[in-house]
Amino acid sequence: KMIEAGVKGFLTKNSSKAELEQAIHTVLSGDHYFSQELLRKFVLHISGKKSDSKQNSMSLTERELDILKYICKGFSNKEIAEELFISPKTVDNHRTSLLAKTQAKNTAHLVMIAIKEELVNL
Repeated sequence: KMIEAGVKGFLTKNSSKAELEQAIHTVLSGDHYFSQELLRKFVLHISGKKSDSKQNSMSLTERELDILKYICKGFSNKEIAEELFISPKTVDNHRTSLLAKTQAKNTAHLVMIAIKEELVNL
């Protein structure tokens, strides 16, 4: 439907700056650009196959899964940041992304989804 509507390119929120620049140049030159993640999902969809794991179906990154594990263990953003040697703001950004990708209403709901979908091993 996107292509029929005239979309020339599409990136996911977790695309890198380099990929964004590449997409802009590609579209400006008259070609189409779609992220590899989107193309993988498209191929799986049209082939009728399901992704290999639940985490792939939600497109969670390895870092998001790391952070999800700590969230499920009850760690605060500051504690997670210290464990993973990143800033608390980065942890907050990943938490926001996790809530959006899982369509969780809050952190408690996120933990329930993670356990139900077997996204973490506690």
